[in-house]
Amino acid sequence: MGAPLTIVDNNLHEVSVEGRAYIFHIPTTSLFERDSLTGDILQALRDDARHSRASLTQALTDRYTQRDIERALGELQSLALIANNGERAPAEAGLELKSFPLTSVVLNVNTGCNLSCTYCYKEDLEKPGAGKKMSFETARDAMEMLLKE
Repeated sequence: MGAPLTIVDNNLHEVSVEGRAYIFHIPTTSLFERDSLTGDILQALRDDARHSRASLTQALTDRYTQRDIERALGELQSLALIANNGERAPAEAGLELKSFPLTSVVLNVNTGCNLSCTYCYKEDLEKPGAGKKMSFETARDAMEMLLKE
């Protein structure tokens, strides 16, 4: 029947924001929106620790195609979010991204700060008036790059 699949809890954290479910992939600090199939796979593995790849596929074929289930299981295993029971997950999952669109830009337009936080590790911050300011050209180029991406 095959080795049981287990969730690799130290590689994922599930969060919900405004009714939308996400998976935070700890090794790469990536955030993925969780679809219903992935949610059902994770729930089935939580409900029954004896599920093998074949039994899990069989349990979900009433709602999803076998191809979709196999694809989702493959993706979860490649990210080391699930593993065969007893199999050590790799310390770092290799994830090849073909396209990763830029969706936001944070611009630090001045190196000065007047908050004087006692816990701040940035010893090189300057007084706001003496801070180095970002040039207009750099800011414009950053915005053009964001729009292009």
